[in-house]
Amino acid sequence: MRAVILAAGEGLRLRPFTITRPKVMMPVAGRPILDYVVEALRENAITDITMVVGYQRERIQSYFENGRRFSVEIGYAHQAKQLGTAHALLQGRRADDGGPVLVVPGDNLVDATTIRAIVERADEGRPAMVVTFSPNPSKYGVVKLDGETVARITEKPSESMSDLINTGIYLFTPKMMELADWAVRASKFDLTDVIQVAIERGERILGVEIEGHWLDIVYPWDILSVNTRILARTAGRVAGTVEQGAVVQGPVSIGKGTVIRSGSYIRGPAVIGEGCDIGPSVVVFPSTSVGDNVTVGPFTELRNSVVHNNVQVGASSYIANSVIDDGTVIRSHFVTHHGDKLMTVEGDLVPVPDIGAMVGDSCSFAPQCVLAPGVVVGRRARFEGPSHVTRDIPNDALVL
Repeated sequence: MRAVILAAGEGLRLRPFTITRPKVMMPVAGRPILDYVVEALRENAITDITMVVGYQRERIQSYFENGRRFSVEIGYAHQAKQLGTAHALLQGRRADDGGPVLVVPGDNLVDATTIRAIVERADEGRPAMVVTFSPNPSKYGVVKLDGETVARITEKPSESMSDLINTGIYLFTPKMMELADWAVRASKFDLTDVIQVAIERGERILGVEIEGHWLDIVYPWDILSVNTRILARTAGRVAGTVEQGAVVQGPVSIGKGTVIRSGSYIRGPAVIGEGCDIGPSVVVFPSTSVGDNVTVGPFTELRNSVVHNNVQVGASSYIANSVIDDGTVIRSHFVTHHGDKLMTVEGDLVPVPDIGAMVGDSCSFAPQCVLAPGVVVGRRARFEGPSHVTRDIPNDALVL
């Protein structure tokens, strides 16, 4: 069996973090989302992988190359225009496809257990799809089952007929690939359209129900909840230096070349990347991921946050429930307040509990900047003096 990973999309709802990278390359717990997908396939002995790439494909191809470093073989197909998932799948179609093809979204976190659940049913010779329970099914493709057979799929219905949703993981037979080809020629560009057409034509599609093991990142604040879930199953590993007087408790991964200086306290689960300089007297609390080449000054506290690569955090700062993107420079006495906030999502107000700040890449903060809960700061924003920020800041803004 081979796999096609759909990785061509941009991830507009994750901006500002997807301005400089495709959604599939968003780091979570120290690794891109797509890395976890490849790992799940490899652990199920699926090593023949085609990635369908598009938006900023160079970021994907330079990271994975031919797949050898990940013990798989990776080829690439280009979707020049993101016309939909069915169209994307056909870009990854091969002339020698004579058996089932596993189709996996590259922008959802899946584990080996989820992949195994559908692969184990391949011998039945039926097309299949993975479904799971969701408390908010109307945001997804809602699936109605008749026993184990998919009776209907409806994309983002106004009223949900079921609490089961489509995860976007499919097992496609050659006949389903032919239907996908027909659907695209009929201007039906999404795989949910293909599934519904197949049902109407009498195809018995198996619905493989799972519990958990599938995580979707839709909005910037989802990065935090998914990071927490991934870290909860991450083992500790110390490859750097922990100075005398520093305390490391619980599962903490510390990368090569990183120094945890005296007086610092790190409590896992947490990940700190390579080449970092932490402390002295820094506190890192659980559910925190720190990327590579990050500097954190004395008397700073990081809590339930994701800090990406090449970030500098000044002394006496407090970052909680926040995401800080690549290359941002934060000077001393920086604070992200956190609390419940109504966030605007596609014109609707959505309550988000206990959110801090979402800060884009390459920003610069003067000393004594304070960000209110839920503030989104666009990339390359510059703060030239002490600021109390209570509203979103656009890309390239200058705040005096």
